[in-house]
Amino acid sequence: NAYRCSPPVNEYAFTANGSQPQADAERHGLYGLFLLGSLVNHSCAPNVNKVLLGDWVFLRAAQDLQQGEELTQFYCDVRMPFVMRQKELCELFLFFC
Repeated sequence: NAYRCSPPVNEYAFTANGSQPQADAERHGLYGLFLLGSLVNHSCAPNVNKVLLGDWVFLRAAQDLQQGEELTQFYCDVRMPFVMRQKELCELFLFFC
């Protein structure tokens, strides 16, 4: 899986006139390849969150997990506004959530 290495949450802020401060090309300029992370599927209601620290990716439980339960994550940054998340899911993964 190639995770987009997300900048701080203020990157998703909007200007007073409603425009995005950064172009999508700028936002999607930095990625990382995490082979073990690619084993975790997407869910619209994930049970883990991914945390990127340098060249490491950590999956952290977002709720109590049962033994044998599948780990699921949200493919894009959950800090993004809803409309931006839907756009990214549609453009990159060809589905909505």
